[in-house]
Amino acid sequence: MRHGEAEIGSGLDACRSLSRKGREQTAAVVKTWLQRKPPILAAYRSPLTRASQTADELMSQCPELHFNVADWLLPTANPESVLPQLEKISRLPGFNGPPLPAEQSAGLLLVGHNPVLSVLWTLLQGDSAGHPLIMGTSQLVCLDVFAPCHDGGAFVYTVEP
Repeated sequence: MRHGEAEIGSGLDACRSLSRKGREQTAAVVKTWLQRKPPILAAYRSPLTRASQTADELMSQCPELHFNVADWLLPTANPESVLPQLEKISRLPGFNGPPLPAEQSAGLLLVGHNPVLSVLWTLLQGDSAGHPLIMGTSQLVCLDVFAPCHDGGAFVYTVEP
């Protein structure tokens, strides 16, 4: 999930908070997404304020969630460097159990920024047509990732504001 719309400001980018619209859109997306009741085995978020606030909204509607803070989700991170992180996570307990139907499977939840999340989405789905996929603010994308590599995932659904 990409963080919600942030306030425009001249301060440090890391400290930018969600705007009112960003909080409202994030809450609406989370509410719609949770109607699917996806099982989450692990959750990671960027350390930036707007990602933290987006994760807070997720936790307010889904109290059993706990987010790990991950620098590899920062907007300046190399999206290619996320793939080895996904490989490590895939070896955690619970990720190698019996497969769930794709519509129910959501074992990993990431909250971060562009361009990292959009490029990661494009890498996992494959960029055969040369058109990058772009995540909007508060957009949640579900992929069935069968291998954390190029062309290692398939699009399942998205929830947008």
